[in-house]
Amino acid sequence: MFIFLKKAKLISFLNNYFLLLQNIYCYILNKNVNIMSTDKAWEKWGQKDPYFGVITDEKFRSKNINDDLKKEFFISGENDIKQVTEIIKKFVDSSFNPSLALDFGCGTGRTTMAISKIAQKVIGIDISESMLQEATKNCEENQINNVQFYKSDDQLSALQNYKFDFIHTIIVLQHIPIERVRIIFEQFLNLLKESGVAAIQLTYGKMKFKNNYGAETLFRKLRRKFRVFRKLIKSFLPSKRDPEMQMNCHQLNQIFFLMQNAGVKNFYTEFTNHGGELGVFLYFKK
Repeated sequence: MFIFLKKAKLISFLNNYFLLLQNIYCYILNKNVNIMSTDKAWEKWGQKDPYFGVITDEKFRSKNINDDLKKEFFISGENDIKQVTEIIKKFVDSSFNPSLALDFGCGTGRTTMAISKIAQKVIGIDISESMLQEATKNCEENQINNVQFYKSDDQLSALQNYKFDFIHTIIVLQHIPIERVRIIFEQFLNLLKESGVAAIQLTYGKMKFKNNYGAETLFRKLRRKFRVFRKLIKSFLPSKRDPEMQMNCHQLNQIFFLMQNAGVKNFYTEFTNHGGELGVFLYFKK
């Protein structure tokens, strides 16, 4: 018992120590650690490998991409939205027919363009200017004129004059830190009309931690915090490596609290597994 308490105190001390180092580093640079480690990296993906940044398959690297692969890329988005629509009509709202839809983390427009076929108007939002430029180009090439794009932030400031009857996001929220996703999810609920429908996919665990029921151990959390600090330093050094791509696990109890507090009565869900990243797809009506 005594050894366990000493170990717990040591882990707590190291955790606070690395957090203090991060805060000091970011204070000196007058920068936010989360913005540096996700938003900045996502813009780099938009500049370097926009399609691979969305679907991490080597064939979608910029050096490999061609018309046939781009077509395959967008067909995957159409298939995703077809499945989402079928699930909504079967389990959430049989009369689902959105007029104004939001595609959060739209990237190059993979699912945005598919949603444009089922909604009167679609707004795509992304943190990366380069991704938005590529998405705009893709819509123009496909003569899609009912889509509008905005640059994102955690408060979804560009969207405060809108109310949506459909909000969608897939394989996006895992790249955003937990505390920021809470803020963004709350904005989803605020922007969703009464009787509006949401389809939100997010991750909660990892198959590689199956011996700990999908959750990180305390030791791995400490090691990850140390790696984050090293990455902060390296982010200011020239590098030819790929930008960082965070894969975060979110607290479903917090998400459920926000949903219930916003008046959501029930929801339908399906499990997702993208390369061992375990998640859920939440479908609900406000």
